[in-house]
Amino acid sequence: MVLEWGGMVLEWGGMVLEWGEMVLEWGELGWNGVEWGWGCSLPNIMTLPGDASITSHDMPYDTDDTVTFTCYDGYSLIGPSELTCQSNGGWDPDIPYTPTCQRQCNDPESPENGGHDGSYPYTSYTTVNFNCNTGYTMVGSSSRTCTNGMWDGANPSCRLACGQVTPPTHGEVSPNPRDGYYEAGTIVTFHCDDGYTVSPRSEITCSTFGNWSDPQPRCLSPCYNYDIDNGITTINDPNDKYTSGDDVVYIHGSIITMSCDNGYTLYGLTMSQCNDGAWTQTASHCKGIAVQFA
Repeated sequence: MVLEWGGMVLEWGGMVLEWGEMVLEWGELGWNGVEWGWGCSLPNIMTLPGDASITSHDMPYDTDDTVTFTCYDGYSLIGPSELTCQSNGGWDPDIPYTPTCQRQCNDPESPENGGHDGSYPYTSYTTVNFNCNTGYTMVGSSSRTCTNGMWDGANPSCRLACGQVTPPTHGEVSPNPRDGYYEAGTIVTFHCDDGYTVSPRSEITCSTFGNWSDPQPRCLSPCYNYDIDNGITTINDPNDKYTSGDDVVYIHGSIITMSCDNGYTLYGLTMSQCNDGAWTQTASHCKGIAVQFA
């Protein structure tokens, strides 16, 4: 059925109302989704918490009229700050959720000997990243995020870091430094090549004061063949020597005892010790016993 009345045409069935340049279509929300009258109805998203205000005017809202959402000091708006009435009776942007005002976060404290990026105000979902001064290492999370006035997690601390260690001659270290420094609490282990002995200990620790727990270890050299004419050498600990090709290798710290064959006498000390590639004494020797005839 079509009903014409002056300049208005009403088509019954498809529910289309034409009035001059205005065309309204009946839908689930009424004529063009608005209450009876021309323009936009009060949007249902304008229910805001008490920490916000709305700048608008009395209904109805005409095309291109706006409503503005504003949060009070110390709060940040999550969602659009302004809606505009459209000719179809809807609002732009058309969002399905309610804008909210969430508390801003206070400035997070910078760690001693460090800092962070960003500046106040810190709105919800803002993330700050922390950093440490040169020579310091960060302990803890390097970032925090603001959510409704609260920072997640906890601030990190900046501790003194230890400098690089030098791999010993005939050895290596592990692990390698990170960005040229070792974090506090890091244990560095020294390894020596075969036949070499780490001294005084194989591990050192980076303390929270930025220094190493002990002097850097060294790899001490072994000693080689110790021969004595007309005599023999006995090593106190058989595990302190091994054979390498034609050489007998004695590790650092090995102690040998010398004795002479029958008919010979030892002159000098009876023991010698390997000390970083050298024997503590090499003057001992065996001398034959003089025989006297009657």
